[in-house]
Amino acid sequence: MPRPVPLLQLIVSIICFMGTGGCALFQGNPNQANIALRKQVQKLQSEVAALETQHDADQRALAAWQRRSPSLPTLPPDRLAKLFTVHGITFGRLTGGARLDVHKPYDDALKVYVTPTDNTGQTLKAAGSFVVEAFDLNGAQPIRVGHWDFTDEQALQLWGGSFLENGFVLTCPFEKPPEHSDLTVKVQFTDELTLAVFNAQIVVKVTVPPAGATQPSAMTSK
Repeated sequence: MPRPVPLLQLIVSIICFMGTGGCALFQGNPNQANIALRKQVQKLQSEVAALETQHDADQRALAAWQRRSPSLPTLPPDRLAKLFTVHGITFGRLTGGARLDVHKPYDDALKVYVTPTDNTGQTLKAAGSFVVEAFDLNGAQPIRVGHWDFTDEQALQLWGGSFLENGFVLTCPFEKPPEHSDLTVKVQFTDELTLAVFNAQIVVKVTVPPAGATQPSAMTSK
């Protein structure tokens, strides 16, 4: 009974049939061949992921362009594809509970640090509007502790950060104090240029008020 051919040898044999270039790659130590093959697979996976990201962005841009009123001038998708446009949004590391009243021993708001990114994941300062929601999902019933809208004009004034990171800093006073320290924060960003919509969510930690301290901050996000 013939001995089974190892998987690596089978892969090498297939590549060899594809041409002498494939055979030359694997001449020598089998360990080196395995490493080379693994690097090729990783490279292909990275390229596929980049193409999928670009495809998703193109689909969003096309859908947004189709939603626009015919009377509203805009660039066609092929022209937009040549520009630096938003492909996603990401949260900053400082996103979490905040104390607008520094005399309180608990958080009375959220500070949401969010940044639009381009197709390579780099920070992109882009005009647009935000919708932020926060939920306490740890009780018997889910509780929405706040809903906040930021127009593109408001967001324009909220770009900031530090030497470590830049982004939009959205201050969101609680409409209802949370009962648990874990909050689920959802952010929707509508890009002003393409009208494409991007969503992201994160779970953050907050310091909850003690029993009986249930008065939310009087400040608003406007």
